[in-house]
Amino acid sequence: MGGVTVIGAEDGQTLRQFIEFPYRHYKGDPYWVPPLRIAQKDLLNKKKHPFYAHAEMQTFLALDGSEVVGRIAAILDRNQFRRSRVACCVLRGTGSERAAPRSCADRSAPPLIMNVVCWWMASIRARSS
Repeated sequence: MGGVTVIGAEDGQTLRQFIEFPYRHYKGDPYWVPPLRIAQKDLLNKKKHPFYAHAEMQTFLALDGSEVVGRIAAILDRNQFRRSRVACCVLRGTGSERAAPRSCADRSAPPLIMNVVCWWMASIRARSS
């Protein structure tokens, strides 16, 4: 097992991994109610979902070797936040919640994955200026 790396989840394979991670991570948790996979796919479809007409999103996976150990989505909703304000959310199995260590299987992943999200947000802000 090497160090944790973060990649963008942009193609079909990595988006499937992004969607599937909580189902594997929370398997056996009696308090987790899994959302419908088709609903998660629809929510992440930037071409079809109306939210993305005024928002940008980038999904990321934290990998330890080839194993997914965390995920996060950086979302900028231009209707909600002006250029001077941005929001970061971790997409957990039941919806969007503030970043929480439980969202990653590997405890070294949260700081790294949040740094990548902050970098992405800064690049969006720079393009908007």
